[in-house]
Amino acid sequence: MSNIFSNLLTAIDFNDKGFTIGSVDIAWYGVILTTGMICALFLMIYLGKREQLEPEFCLSAFLFAIVFAIFGARLFFVVPRFNEYFTSWEGFGRAFDITEGGLTIIGGIPCGALGIFIACRIYKKSFFRITDLVVPCLLLGQVIGRWGNYVNGELFGFEITNPAFQKFPIAVWVYDYEVGKYGWHAANFFYEMMLNLVMFIIMIALTYTVKKKLKVGFLSLLYIVWYGIVRGILEFVKVNQLMWGSVKAVQLICFLCAVIGVVVLVLVQLGYIKLETQKMYEKHFKVVHEPPPYVEQNNNEEC
Repeated sequence: MSNIFSNLLTAIDFNDKGFTIGSVDIAWYGVILTTGMICALFLMIYLGKREQLEPEFCLSAFLFAIVFAIFGARLFFVVPRFNEYFTSWEGFGRAFDITEGGLTIIGGIPCGALGIFIACRIYKKSFFRITDLVVPCLLLGQVIGRWGNYVNGELFGFEITNPAFQKFPIAVWVYDYEVGKYGWHAANFFYEMMLNLVMFIIMIALTYTVKKKLKVGFLSLLYIVWYGIVRGILEFVKVNQLMWGSVKAVQLICFLCAVIGVVVLVLVQLGYIKLETQKMYEKHFKVVHEPPPYVEQNNNEEC
């Protein structure tokens, strides 16, 4: 047995960016993202028991979400960089190479939601009831996944020149390709990770305490508001950003989502907007009985 482990360790070549097993290169970034995805899946299955969801549905919804999310995250990264990816065949080929990095969660979230919507249509589940279940799992995946940005030396902020603040977790030592040198920069990835951890804890607390008093869709909208505010504020610190003229593109999108999310969240909780109909509720639980009082009675729309 010891020889097996010895041979295995000998076959693995570790380095700063990842390791090699035989002729296969494995990046730490990919290992960390995969770990985040797996943890999110197990949490989804665990929480799904509270919603009477079958594990096979959780797995199917997870796979739909991941496939669409990766596609959307890569698409939203390469399309704004038209000159880099769409002016030559070599660049166009690189647009499909996710191993080089370049995934943006701003594109991954809506496309991942589309994948969940498709799964809900197939399995006849209430879309917003499922997204309320998914957002704590998404936050957990983000908390873990942000450490992938650390090993990749990305998602950092402006340079920190004061020696008193040149230490983790305030700053990280990274290479800034824009200026072509190493330096201490604001640890944006860590700030966002910690803020998402706070919201993850809040989401879990709400799930196990007052979730039944919240309208369907509340947690999903709360996530949009929270992430919009957090990411929007951190864009003030971040460097090497995508610009639309003089406007920071991601920051604009985030703040718009946060504002719209606040308005819709208030209207949903007050009952002016209903995100689950009686028919959707009955199909979701595969029963026909009196729905909760907040469910719209005379609307035959499906999810």
